[in-house]
Amino acid sequence: SNINTIDDDYERSNTAKMEETENDDDRAGGLRKLMESFSGIVGNSDGDDGMRVGSTVVVSGLSLPNLGIEDWQSYELVSVYDQGIGDNGLPVKIYRQDLNEARQTIPNGYKRYCTLYSERYHKKSGPVVVSPDEIQLVSVKDEVKDSLLMALPVFGFWTALAVSFSNLYNERYGGNF
Repeated sequence: SNINTIDDDYERSNTAKMEETENDDDRAGGLRKLMESFSGIVGNSDGDDGMRVGSTVVVSGLSLPNLGIEDWQSYELVSVYDQGIGDNGLPVKIYRQDLNEARQTIPNGYKRYCTLYSERYHKKSGPVVVSPDEIQLVSVKDEVKDSLLMALPVFGFWTALAVSFSNLYNERYGGNF
């Protein structure tokens, strides 16, 4: 079942984090996670533009320094859940697999939350819980796409300028440059 109480979440995230840390102790672990986060850019995308649990996301909105959330920094998306009050009056969490899962699936009276973790900012405190409404999150894949769209025209300009200078030099002084 994917409905749990608040107490279950802390134990679940700590257990998952310990298992993940044990699996990613090698030096290439960070690079591997980065490549997995935007692997869809190079053609093996399954059409999913969401931010799945376990992927790397970038905060592109508001910084929350008291929680260790800084603008333009990357974080691991540890969990996503909708939280509200159940029929018995106790807090209930419904876990989701994707941050962008359809908003109409959020039951009335529930609010969506996500758990973020960065070894740099949360090593001592552990993962932090924020509402996606508080900060704007984008996937690393989208961030890389935007960077490429910005960089390619600039690269093209400087390449064309270098080629024109090279041609001008060759015309004036001869030879191959």
